[in-house]
Amino acid sequence: MESIIHIGAPSASFSCWESKIIYVHNFLELSDAKTSDNSVSSEFQCLGHDWEFGMCPGGCDVAEDGYVSVILGNWSSKKVTIDYEFQVKGNNERDSTKQISHGEQHTFFDPNPSGYV
Repeated sequence: MESIIHIGAPSASFSCWESKIIYVHNFLELSDAKTSDNSVSSEFQCLGHDWEFGMCPGGCDVAEDGYVSVILGNWSSKKVTIDYEFQVKGNNERDSTKQISHGEQHTFFDPNPSGYV
């Protein structure tokens, strides 16, 4: 279990983070074609909402060449604005020390529940 330590008093607007670890197995075997088709996780719950995580190894239709597109989709009927971050870490001897992070704030609402990064 992860332990959390706070230094100083949190502000009144502070809310706890929730983390989910998603493993992508056999990444090199996934299609690297630029497409709107993606590999999608099973649905999971976080912050009281139902989510799915998707990934297009070759990037989505509008991505620049050489990019991977990751998608976070809120499938709950409630609008939600969150700050979120993706971290990608290598899981082999050659790439185990490499890490890429990207975070932003996004409002998820119907009929377009996905946030593209």
